[in-house]
Amino acid sequence: MPANVVLLPLPPYAPELNPAERLWLDVKRNIDVTIRAVREDLVALRDHVAERLCSYTPAQMQSLTGYGYLTNAVNALK
Repeated sequence: MPANVVLLPLPPYAPELNPAERLWLDVKRNIDVTIRAVREDLVALRDHVAERLCSYTPAQMQSLTGYGYLTNAVNALK
């Protein structure tokens, strides 16, 4: 391992370190379980989730995944 790399142990669940967690939380909140096929058919559920993901605008995606401290850290690397 390079000398300039430091491994830090992370807690088992740390949504603040994984921006996708907020996205999945929003997707789960918006799954329409009133649709029978979504409740009973895995393909219908997959398609429903895919449709939901494709419906996000770039601004919505950024608001869900754009933690300020993470974007600032990435921008500082440029």
